[in-house]
Amino acid sequence: MRSFGQAPEVKQGNARKILLISIPIVALLSGLLVAKYAFHVEFFHTETQDPAFGKFAYSTANGQYIGKIEGTKASTNEWIIKEPTGARIGLSKFRVEVSDTPPGQPDDLGKSYKSTSGKPVNH
Repeated sequence: MRSFGQAPEVKQGNARKILLISIPIVALLSGLLVAKYAFHVEFFHTETQDPAFGKFAYSTANGQYIGKIEGTKASTNEWIIKEPTGARIGLSKFRVEVSDTPPGQPDDLGKSYKSTSGKPVNH
């Protein structure tokens, strides 16, 4: 029996070609969907870095040097700051003054404040 003027073996060959092409495409798409939604992989995502990262953080209460800004925690509106001891702390953004000015020499108690000269400590 012929349908639409083609022999059955020709129709079977076309179906096989379609399956051989569509199965890998469906597998690739499903793999990408699993990667995105199960493993939270971001494709084509360019992360914009905050210009305050790497700058010096000072307390708004007394101007004391806290450390360097390493990140932000958007859910609580906090800066992630690396203290001179190496510890990382989270402080609310309104309690931190961000500056390019490095800290000055520590006083007798070991506390540093913003340098007035604007030069690094060892100059």
